[in-house]
Amino acid sequence: SQARLSSGDIGQVFVGFDPLGLGPASRFLYLWSLLLLFPFRLALLLDILESIHGLDFVILGNDALTSLAGFNGIQTIGNSLFIDSNDNLTSITGFQSLETVAVDVFINDSPLLTSIAGLGSLRTVGFLTVANLTSLPNLDELTSLETVTGTCDIDPQSLLESAPQNVHNACASAGPTAADR
Repeated sequence: SQARLSSGDIGQVFVGFDPLGLGPASRFLYLWSLLLLFPFRLALLLDILESIHGLDFVILGNDALTSLAGFNGIQTIGNSLFIDSNDNLTSITGFQSLETVAVDVFINDSPLLTSIAGLGSLRTVGFLTVANLTSLPNLDELTSLETVTGTCDIDPQSLLESAPQNVHNACASAGPTAADR
């Protein structure tokens, strides 16, 4: 089975890393270039990959992306998962085994996003930000969320107010939100 990012061009999708220790200048490996060169091998790797340590997983500004699928073997992201500014993204169905994100889960500014079902196994995050997702009806798909160790920023607040009890509990135990500071 192949991991598919979208039905169209995958644009700016990258995983941050610094294999040579050169700092920000060498910090990003662009997956799109690897997918163009090795589409089948990389897709297989992304489905069997279980953890990403010392890396950010970033999906940013890809207007061709409509569905985020695959990555179902990943259980842990040692840094952050950023899904931001993907104007035509409607669903996140990938990441079905993801249980822990050490730093941030940041889902922002994807106005057509209606489903985050792929994050249903997520149990523990450092910081949780869900904002500017005008089509997301609720947070009901975060069925396993237990712990937010940092802050929990949910906007609009009505998403949190209508969230299931486990999300309320996780966010209640988190630090103050940006609105509270």
